[in-house]
Amino acid sequence: MGNGKSKFNEIPLGAPSAPLPQDKCIASATTAEETFIVTPSGFNITEMSKIPELMIKNSTGEHLYTSKAAPWMKTGGNESTVSDVQGKALTVTKFKMGFGSGVTRLLKTKATFDGQESADTPHDDKETPLYNFAKMESKMAYTNTCKYGVYTAADTVEPIYLGKLVSTMGKLVTVETPDGTIIAKVCPGSGKTFDVQVAAGVDVIAVVSIANALYSNGNGSSAGALAGAGVV
Repeated sequence: MGNGKSKFNEIPLGAPSAPLPQDKCIASATTAEETFIVTPSGFNITEMSKIPELMIKNSTGEHLYTSKAAPWMKTGGNESTVSDVQGKALTVTKFKMGFGSGVTRLLKTKATFDGQESADTPHDDKETPLYNFAKMESKMAYTNTCKYGVYTAADTVEPIYLGKLVSTMGKLVTVETPDGTIIAKVCPGSGKTFDVQVAAGVDVIAVVSIANALYSNGNGSSAGALAGAGVV
């Protein structure tokens, strides 16, 4: 693993051809290359009273986002909500398992494109319409992959990123743009954390969601995936 991790660390990040536009970001794109720190909680036996969640901080330790799982008994671990530090929900994720694959939809409370119809609601609020924003399609094979794209029409998704689990043992993930430029890397950090290194102009929440899916056999809604991947 050590040699593989060293080679992984040497992989340079390339800048995307253009920053991801605001309307295609879950929150906003990064303005410079940066390493974010993600800390899971609520997964150990001593934390069973807590709701599983992931806390995303920037390189200075500032808390930016939280991904919190919905109650397992109500959703089967197939729904979570990503919120900003003020508690505003940015996206609700919903997962559906296939044979050797999985699809995760990331939904928002406002339409992604003109004329879009609501596709769902939060599990605990049937009065709030949700609209498909992005879609992740994961394939479990020799190298697990996860395609991430943004809806431009009801059945049309624009490719944005492709994630690859390049080392199952090392839990090493790369994320690239459609032209093959590697714009992000994810790997276990120290203690309970893992590191998310991204180039400028990248949606870090999308990158964390992709890694989550790759670590959990496709389930991008499983807030516990990164903990279960051996990070904790």
